[in-house]
Amino acid sequence: MANFERTGLASFSGPSTSSNISSSNISSSNISSSYGNLFVFELGRPLTDWREGADTYLSCHGVALPEGATLQATMEKAAIYPSNEAVDRLQTGREAFVAQVRQPNVGQVMATYGWVARSIEPLGDSGSAFDPPAGDVWLYDFATVPSYRRRGYYPALLRFILAQLAAEGVGRAWIGTKPGNHTSARAILRAGFYKIADMLYVPPQPNHPVRFEMLPVPGVPANLARLTRQTARVLLPAELVNFQVQAQIQVQAAPTSMGMR
Repeated sequence: MANFERTGLASFSGPSTSSNISSSNISSSNISSSYGNLFVFELGRPLTDWREGADTYLSCHGVALPEGATLQATMEKAAIYPSNEAVDRLQTGREAFVAQVRQPNVGQVMATYGWVARSIEPLGDSGSAFDPPAGDVWLYDFATVPSYRRRGYYPALLRFILAQLAAEGVGRAWIGTKPGNHTSARAILRAGFYKIADMLYVPPQPNHPVRFEMLPVPGVPANLARLTRQTARVLLPAELVNFQVQAQIQVQAAPTSMGMR
């Protein structure tokens, strides 16, 4: 997940309705530390052409399984991953998208990538997960190869993905940020998302396991605030076992596996 430092509860700036909640209703008594921010894009809104402001030699597309090895190599240029992670994700229903550039004497080269989950997705190995509301999707693990950063490829890829999702009738796209990466947060806002909540990490205590809490920012419509609070939840035992089995398969293939992502 991309990164951004928490700056406090900002005012909601998305589409307004007549039913709002006040900041007094969004406090938490067990806040340990900020995990980042949560943004949303409601796909009924007008979309900006993803090509606007992008390099003319930039193109975007969804990744097919035969491209998994190429995507894996690209991901490993930007971060550390278990071997075969890209193929494992594609085979378990996650969708990948890339922005690529045309290089002389080389051809098309993947520069930026990101993932889409249409169902519950673990938040690392915390035992919690992001569970998108019905008809919505979760965008996660976006990165740009270092040599292609600061060229606007990230927001361009986000806009491309939003256009694809809108054409499919998806309701909303959600994306989160961890503390520290202002650049990523700016790219998300440039793509048309708006901040909807602070993501808070609550450590394990006698009466509950580790969990994440979503604190909607002041002014969020009540129905959307309710959905937001429901997106992060502790995995049920059966779900946890299922994801652990998937992680074990990855560990067997790669001893350095980071486990569930």
